[in-house]
Amino acid sequence: MNLLKNFLERFRHLKDPREDKLQIAQIIGAYIGTSVSIDQLEIKNNIVVLKGLSPMVRSLVYMKKEALLAQIKENLPSLFITDIR
Repeated sequence: MNLLKNFLERFRHLKDPREDKLQIAQIIGAYIGTSVSIDQLEIKNNIVVLKGLSPMVRSLVYMKKEALLAQIKENLPSLFITDIR
């Protein structure tokens, strides 16, 4: 029983990746002034991929990309996000 408890202890501090997506969506939404759902975000190879956004919203994100990346790195330093597409 003790072996099982020690094994499961490793997984106790894992966090849900949806929490990271939620924080990123809130940061992007605050910068561009519109809501972004976590279903519209995907994180692949340290790149945030935006799906299903209008061209106007995408251009707003592109214009504020550097500020968004800086804010994401400040709030979520463990993710190492390098780009937003």
